[in-house]
Amino acid sequence: MRTRPGYGLDLPPQGKLYGDEGLPVTEGAIVERLDLVVVGSGGAAMAAGIHARSEGKSVVLVERGVIGGTCLNVGCVPSKALLAASGQRENALHSAFPGAPTSAGVPDVRSLVAQKDDLVGRLRQAKYVDVAAAHGFEIRRGEARFSDARTLLVDGEVLAATAYVVATGSEPATPDLPGLGGVDWLTSTTAMELTTLPESLVVIGGGYVGMEQAQLFAGLGTAVTLVGRLAPHTEPEIADVMRAAFARVGINVVEERAAQVAAGDGGVSVTTQSGRTVTGQRVLVATGRQARAQGLDVAAAGIETDERGFIVVDARQQTTNPMVWAAGDVSGAPQYVYVAAATGRAAAVNALGGKAEVDYTGLPGVTFTRPQIGGTGLTQEQA
Repeated sequence: MRTRPGYGLDLPPQGKLYGDEGLPVTEGAIVERLDLVVVGSGGAAMAAGIHARSEGKSVVLVERGVIGGTCLNVGCVPSKALLAASGQRENALHSAFPGAPTSAGVPDVRSLVAQKDDLVGRLRQAKYVDVAAAHGFEIRRGEARFSDARTLLVDGEVLAATAYVVATGSEPATPDLPGLGGVDWLTSTTAMELTTLPESLVVIGGGYVGMEQAQLFAGLGTAVTLVGRLAPHTEPEIADVMRAAFARVGINVVEERAAQVAAGDGGVSVTTQSGRTVTGQRVLVATGRQARAQGLDVAAAGIETDERGFIVVDARQQTTNPMVWAAGDVSGAPQYVYVAAATGRAAAVNALGGKAEVDYTGLPGVTFTRPQIGGTGLTQEQA
């Protein structure tokens, strides 16, 4: 057994790749031969690694940044932790029982962010690092890049495998919005790193991320304006309920498309397509996510992407390169952590010679607003 420095993971020996004359290939790199190499370390990548080890296969996960995916580091976990704090403060301000009066002071945002970061760190250790150790696979730090259809380089080392799974996730997209480049705008990621609350905030985007972020900041005391169609992927009746709920906590909803952003005196102005202008100290853009595959050079491996940069896969998660599978957000799958895990496992099953497909019938989804939105399957319009 061997241990990779910095990880403390006991791993089975993984052989060197030898040249035609029986000598180790050493030109510019250490070369290893593995059954499976997974790029990424989030839910999809972990599911792929766990399945590979359950089949007795050698596997390495390669991660260039922080271990864990979007959900753990910048998505589900941190947002729900801060939403819980925001909701608790809101409950204190608006007690449902007049006979038991409550109050709430100014939030200590620095403390809330530190508590959130501590939770994320503990879950990263328990649910990722420790799980990898328990299943006997390595999470290796490094920058992965395809040099051709069969070869993956990791910080200059050739990592050769029978099959590869790309599970690098997604990141906030930058919309084509005039003036955005001239302001210091927030994403859902950077907003949850703030240690000082803005007095006012304009949220562009009325989907689940925009709605959650709007309520998060409103509950902590920020004056919030949301620009965009509210709950666009749900039934209209749900949007009506959320519109009323937002009004009760003082969130101003402007259901128009943002057309321009501009820096102003001490803040930012957002102008809609109808010419209406709203202002705030900061602006948060939550209009969607894009594939995180920069630097991987998927084109060199013959891997096709769609117009939004997501890797094109078939029902078995296989890309246009028969040696490469993709899973999770980067494959254009619905952006839920449980979908990432399901596609990651399916990709590994198929990459190792099995047969598996993900059934999206009745796919559930939850938005952690107040009230929460839950659904499964198709809307009436989709049906």
